[in-house]
Amino acid sequence: MVTRHTRNKKKYNKSHIKNKIDNLAINVAKKGIFVVGKSDPGYKVLDCISKKLIIDNIPFMSVAKNLADKLNKAEDPTETSLINLNNHINRYYKYMNDILFYKNTINNSIDQHKVSSARARLLDAVHMAKEARTHINFI
Repeated sequence: MVTRHTRNKKKYNKSHIKNKIDNLAINVAKKGIFVVGKSDPGYKVLDCISKKLIIDNIPFMSVAKNLADKLNKAEDPTETSLINLNNHINRYYKYMNDILFYKNTINNSIDQHKVSSARARLLDAVHMAKEARTHINFI
C-alpha cells in the first residue's frame, strides 16, 4: 500500500503566473466582450464590460450572433463599421411596414384602382424586403 507521494510537486513561479494572468485580463478588458440580447423589435449586441449598446433592432438572431462573434474575434472591434448594416436594417423595417400597409389597403378598400395599385406596390415592397434581408444576412 502506498502512503507517500512518489512524484515531486512542481514549483511554479507564482509572481510570473500572476503577471501573465493580469496582462490577459487587461487585454480582454480593452477589447470588450460582445453578447446578444433581446430587444423590442429584434435583437441587440451589447459590450458587457462597458455596458454600451453597439447596435439595436437586428431582425434576425443568427445575424446578431454572427456579428457578436465577428466583434469578439476582431483585433480592434472599434474599427468595424456598422453604418452599412444599420442602413440595411432600417430599409428592411421600412419595407415590412409598407407590406403591412398595402395588405391592409387591399383587404379594406372598395375602390379597384386603389386595390390594383396597392397590389403592384405590395409586390415591389416584398421584393425590396427580400433584397434588404439578403444584404443583412451577408454581414
